[in-house]
Amino acid sequence: MRKRLLPDRLAGLDRRSLILIAVGSFLLSVVVTLVVLISGGAGDKKVPVETSPPAAELQISDFILPPVEEIAHNSTYLFRERLSGWNDEQVNRFWIPLKKIVLDIIIEDNNERIEELFRDIP
Repeated sequence: MRKRLLPDRLAGLDRRSLILIAVGSFLLSVVVTLVVLISGGAGDKKVPVETSPPAAELQISDFILPPVEEIAHNSTYLFRERLSGWNDEQVNRFWIPLKKIVLDIIIEDNNERIEELFRDIP
């Protein structure tokens, strides 16, 4: 049993006609591609490319970073002064006891397992 590779409308054509159609399609696509490339390149305007100065114009001062005080002064804005340590009130505001975290995880895991067991019961 021979499989049909072509659609029904092309099945009636002989081999030579199919080759001519394929070659014609290829040449047409090449011509269209060339026309697009040529016409697209003609309308482009030259855009100057910014380049770094030649190595002869570079100086050592171009590679030296500004002092740390100047960088910190220009880029860092502290809203409060740095503390040497936190008091209990500040710690308790953000601290979550480890037991509570572990218990929440275990309770959630157990609830999921119980629901899974009950799903199987008719």
